[in-house]
Amino acid sequence: MRGFDKWEAYFPFYERVISRIRPGSTYLEIGVQNLGWLEAFDTERKFSRCVACDINPKVAEYAKCTRFTDVIIGDSTSDGVYQQIASLNEPFDMIVDDASHTQHDIIKNFLLYFPLLRDGGAFLIEDCHTDFSDQFSKNNYFGMSVYEFFASLVALPTLVAVNPALRRRNAAFELMHRFCGERYGEATVSSIKEIAFANSCILIIKGDGGLGKRVLKGDDWPVVPLHELGSFDLTALKDSATPLGPDIAVVYLNRVTDAQEEKGRNAFIESYRRYR
Repeated sequence: MRGFDKWEAYFPFYERVISRIRPGSTYLEIGVQNLGWLEAFDTERKFSRCVACDINPKVAEYAKCTRFTDVIIGDSTSDGVYQQIASLNEPFDMIVDDASHTQHDIIKNFLLYFPLLRDGGAFLIEDCHTDFSDQFSKNNYFGMSVYEFFASLVALPTLVAVNPALRRRNAAFELMHRFCGERYGEATVSSIKEIAFANSCILIIKGDGGLGKRVLKGDDWPVVPLHELGSFDLTALKDSATPLGPDIAVVYLNRVTDAQEEKGRNAFIESYRRYR
């Protein structure tokens, strides 16, 4: 059996997800190391198409005789690797991020690959304790830690249900708006059913994040009368947000007069394309 390296605190999340997985499902693991976890995790072989993504070329060499049907070598946060995975045209039932564990890559992988989940699918992020390490926080273009982002993300479905204008005060929405566009942020928020936290592990379930109908049942209401309960709703925050205003556009005019300035200009464009 191939080796794998996991903390026990993650196992309940995996057990919960696999109990809901149907045979013939699809799986994406970003950062597979020795490729051993899938075999140990999916003992009933419910996943039929299994995609491995890793930056180490040795993964492709040793992927034979494993459960992985597709192997993609490269940086998962790069546009090229994302296009390869997206072009598989497989709505994934589960995505596991066990890759670099840096703040930037964890957030970027979520922004890129969460839309590739099918409704009801699970996105699981491991080893989030690195969020508190200087080594893993370097070069984080987003300017926000992993727990700051996902803690803010938890509040978004409620804010949108109460008053969409309130989302502008939310740090996670502002990040998605700035780097991915407002449509992406709205689509993501509306498709988050649940976010759960364990020690160093985060689980995001995709689906309808709405509250659904309010359920009031029973014939006996001795403490608080039913008519008083009926007057309570979620409008308390309706007037606490400023109206949505226009976005701010920044225009950068660059005039190149020599080779050195051209080199600097090209470096700026390359950075802008990498970090939208």
